[in-house]
Amino acid sequence: MDALEKLEKGYEIASWKDNPWSSEGRERYRAALEKFNTLLKHPWLAEVAGKDKVDVLDLGAGRGIGGVALAKVLMSRGLKVKIVMVDLRESR
Repeated sequence: MDALEKLEKGYEIASWKDNPWSSEGRERYRAALEKFNTLLKHPWLAEVAGKDKVDVLDLGAGRGIGGVALAKVLMSRGLKVKIVMVDLRESR
């Protein structure tokens, strides 16, 4: 099994609800917003959130629910955000 096949299998096993237009996807996005708001209270991440701008790299992004949620939370704190989302799956 090559690396791309393993990646496909991993996403199949995880079966994340990543359709942002479905009710499950919207719930996952809402939960991600809450989680990122909580995580940004950690001292290391609070330091990142204290900057003027930040770059976000979302590897294995799927349709971007997690990366977009993080970017939205950072932007709500006044940061300029550049986000790059990468997903190598063939099934998308």
